[in-house]
Amino acid sequence: MAEEYAMSDELEMMGDIIEEFVVEAEELVEKLDGDFVTLEKQPDDGELLNEVFRSAHTLKGMASFLGFAGITKLSHRMEDVLNKLRRGERTLSPGMMDVLLEGMDRLRTLVEEVKEHQKEASDVSDVVEKLQGVLEGAAVLEESSETVVNGVEGDGAEIIEAEAGNDASSDASEEEAASPESEEPVKEEVPVIPEKEEEEDAGDTMDVDAFSEEMTEILQDFILETEEIIEKLDHDLVALEGRPDDLDLLNEIFRSAHTIKGTSSFLGFTQMTRLTHRTEDVLNKLRKGELSVTADRMDALLEAADAIKMLLDRIKEQNLEKVDLSHVTAMLEGTMTEQGGTPPVREQKPADAEPEAEKPVDKKPAAQASVKEAPGEAKSSPPKMPGKSVTDQTVRVDVDRLDNLMNWVGELSLEKNRLNRITSLFEGAEDVEELSGQLNDVNAKMAFITTELQTAVMKTRMLPVGKVFGKFPRMVRDLARDAGKQIDLQISGEETELDKSVVEEIGDPLVHLIRNAVDHGVEMPADRAKAGKPEKGTVKLCAEHQGNHIVIAIEDDGKGMDPEVLKKKAIEKGILAEADAERMSDRDAWNLIFAPGFSTAAKVTSVSGRGVGMDVVKTNVAKLNGIIDIDSELGVGTKILIKLPLTLAIVNGLLVKVSDEIYIIPLVSVLETVRPQPEQMSTINGREVIRLRDHVLPLLRFDEVYNVPRNNGHMDIPYVVVVALADKQIGLAVDDMMGQEEVVIKTLGKYLGDMQGIAGSAILGDGRVRLIVDVADLVRMGKEE
Repeated sequence: MAEEYAMSDELEMMGDIIEEFVVEAEELVEKLDGDFVTLEKQPDDGELLNEVFRSAHTLKGMASFLGFAGITKLSHRMEDVLNKLRRGERTLSPGMMDVLLEGMDRLRTLVEEVKEHQKEASDVSDVVEKLQGVLEGAAVLEESSETVVNGVEGDGAEIIEAEAGNDASSDASEEEAASPESEEPVKEEVPVIPEKEEEEDAGDTMDVDAFSEEMTEILQDFILETEEIIEKLDHDLVALEGRPDDLDLLNEIFRSAHTIKGTSSFLGFTQMTRLTHRTEDVLNKLRKGELSVTADRMDALLEAADAIKMLLDRIKEQNLEKVDLSHVTAMLEGTMTEQGGTPPVREQKPADAEPEAEKPVDKKPAAQASVKEAPGEAKSSPPKMPGKSVTDQTVRVDVDRLDNLMNWVGELSLEKNRLNRITSLFEGAEDVEELSGQLNDVNAKMAFITTELQTAVMKTRMLPVGKVFGKFPRMVRDLARDAGKQIDLQISGEETELDKSVVEEIGDPLVHLIRNAVDHGVEMPADRAKAGKPEKGTVKLCAEHQGNHIVIAIEDDGKGMDPEVLKKKAIEKGILAEADAERMSDRDAWNLIFAPGFSTAAKVTSVSGRGVGMDVVKTNVAKLNGIIDIDSELGVGTKILIKLPLTLAIVNGLLVKVSDEIYIIPLVSVLETVRPQPEQMSTINGREVIRLRDHVLPLLRFDEVYNVPRNNGHMDIPYVVVVALADKQIGLAVDDMMGQEEVVIKTLGKYLGDMQGIAGSAILGDGRVRLIVDVADLVRMGKEE
């Protein structure tokens, strides 16, 4: 009689996960079926045997996570047989292949049952018995009790993990354990480990086999999916603090923790599995109403989320050293001691304090300095794989976007055929005028299709900016709590999309701007009350599209910036001369916050005071060819706008003529173009400047910057193009405007290398190569002069 896992109470809420399992299981079963038939003809193909083993291993792991006992047990036995085949301990025979194929048929039936009813109905004990007979080299299966655990094996050896006292999940079940050394699989009862013992052994290392070449793809998927789940978990936990009675949100958080636990268990990341299991216990009691949401419980859950992030970072680094997580599990257990009670107060140690009787592991990143090495002997870490991280190389694309891309490729193919037909008709044609009309029609259609195709390709690289915004609710919550402030973070426009490369670069600037708004912008509750404001301050973060740009706004309702205070601080730090301060406008004074080393903080803290954060903002935005604009009102608040290009690969360019040469200026950096009047031009300290309204801008002549020869000497300046980078502006003197054109940026190649003032090149519609201006270099030149 088949043994069955007790299906968990959460099965109903796991519909999406089960659907995904069915799709992947059907693909694996189909692949296994074909591979088995091929294997029968090529029994000595070691690569094929390994491929078949991996497929069975993957199917077993997924089924075990979801509690499908029949699929787990059957694929586990098939895996044992395959393991002996690939080790040369058994020879593939027709009878053995018949049993394996019978197992395949039964697996297909079980997957169909899960697809139809979300549970298994068939008994697989007869096929399991036959497979066991194959393993033992006999037809009879020795009668004995079998124990199943929810675990993972490396090269056929089961890593046993038992979890006790779990009301939250049904994963702590039973599974057979097979020993790779012995001829016969060893069956043994798995002892139930008491919770205290389990936590003391929480330093169990991760399974080295998870980092094997065979598991690379699975590991990459795990890292990507877990990163997404952790980001969502962080955001949802902060939201739960404000909506403690939201049962749907609690269930969503529970599902996230449950998913991380299952996938980490499959790969053998024991510490992550145990930590999420403890987190799941607390969440389960919260959603059942046995505990209430309190500040202490939220602290414990957020601490656990941080620890999970840290463990994931170590997995990405392939760091298998043990970590002591007892303080986190103690916090979680402390929140469950009594109904609505608070956990015992834990003595706080400085982040850089050395743990008692322990020494920090030398190779740890600085951010993990407080993590202790767990007792016991750690495994040696495998060598790190070189190259970019997983997240640098992959991007998820919606299937609808790929369908749209294929549609336009099909349209382009049709127009190509039409163009070929018209071209063939030109030979010996008398009515050329009619064919010319058709040719113009095809040209227009192909131009439209190419534009749409380009847009479709660009969209495959697009990511929602919410990927970056998601981490800020937690950050604001922690900063506000540490500072004793009450702050409401309002986020909008998370669905706004921009290029993956821009998303990866914009995170750090936004972190510093949000921290600045919380630390310097929003006042203390008592000060706000005196000023007639609500005690709870507001920080708004929003994003929106404006043409080919994205505009991100960070706004607070705090005390605003006093231009006079900023000037005084800049003079004190030697950043600004008193004479320049007197002539400086309010807007220029606000931009002083981006100067390196500038800070208005009275003392240096972990949040601010070193004058580095806003300099990072300016540097990173400048790298993206972005523009920063500040508006502030004393006593009302501050608003900072960041304007960025949607993509860095394709730019709209302004074509300008200098002598006989044409250059391309990225339109994202262009503020305006003017025809200067003689009275606007002047010289200050030997350098040319142009006066525009309340600004005096440095002026650069293109012919001097790029050594362009002139036929008739130094001409007057017909046009000035005003460009900006971050908070800096300059004027570029050119001879003529040639219009706008969308261009694809090409590198200059290794022979030319980096050329000052040149960002790259582009091929225009006339087939000529033109240089693209590096606005960052020109702004720096203008500042130095």
